[in-house]
Amino acid sequence: VPFLDDEGTEAQRKCMVHEVMLTEMKTLQAGTPVEEAYRFLKTHKHTVYPLVDDKGHLLGLLHDQSRAWSNIHSRVTGTPQCQTRGLVGEQHMLQAEMNVEEAGDIETVSLSEFNTVDFALRVYRSMGLRLLPVVDSDNRLIGVITRKELLPQCAKQAINKRAESIKDAHSIGPCEEEMVNLDVTQVPS
Repeated sequence: VPFLDDEGTEAQRKCMVHEVMLTEMKTLQAGTPVEEAYRFLKTHKHTVYPLVDDKGHLLGLLHDQSRAWSNIHSRVTGTPQCQTRGLVGEQHMLQAEMNVEEAGDIETVSLSEFNTVDFALRVYRSMGLRLLPVVDSDNRLIGVITRKELLPQCAKQAINKRAESIKDAHSIGPCEEEMVNLDVTQVPS
């Protein structure tokens, strides 16, 4: 994936998170046994997934470098140890009898759907996260942002799509006029 610039482009400053976020995503449910979460992470291609309750509220993220895996090792063996998912055996998962929210670090940073892509880029860089959850005003998970969605061309495409829909609707106000006239030719493709 190409390097992300330190400063957002004009398109990234004008584009909103909801215009580029992924809305179809796999999640882990609260109450999921750690054994099941372990197998889920082992059999899916990504290394981090949102953890949600039964109403879709974001509880946090579970990733393969989570402290959850060392907590499981400590609980089962009685020996504190820094382990990652790859070093914790499946037998520990079977013995742990824990669910994912008991197991570890579920606190996370989230974005509002109305944050700018530029803001998301700054959060992404400062927090070092691989995935940023996007929530609505009730803290329900509505999407995710990955590094790919933060690339300048994604913001450019979203703004072009917005400009086309505005032109098609024939209802251009002062804010929309600025969007339609935005020069996105300087954004690398």
